[in-house]
Amino acid sequence: MNDIAIEELEYLHRQYKKMPDGKPCAEAIRYAIKRADELDIHEWKLRCRYDLIHQYELHGDEGEMLPILSEFISLFEEQPFETFAEDYLYTLYCALGQWECFPLPLEDLKKLLENKKRMVVIKK
Repeated sequence: MNDIAIEELEYLHRQYKKMPDGKPCAEAIRYAIKRADELDIHEWKLRCRYDLIHQYELHGDEGEMLPILSEFISLFEEQPFETFAEDYLYTLYCALGQWECFPLPLEDLKKLLENKKRMVVIKK
């Protein structure tokens, strides 16, 4: 990996962690996600999306959280990263919790449930 790219992402991470919660912070995290995607650094793609999930869950629009949940889950499933295994379970939980407000297609829900079962078995 490119050390300069990682330093840039670490800098962006430190900057948005210092910001007060809310829309400006969410926008800063979105920019960090954009950079992580452009630099194609998997760990940072996951880390920044997880931070944005928390930002939306606690201080924003939960409706905007669903696409980020979906992205995080897809990225993790494409290339599991052990550091984020518990975060993966949490995002599954959040996605299932959003079911009442934002119905998912039944096939997507079944996939989420199967993945959750698989991860629970792995964690035992």
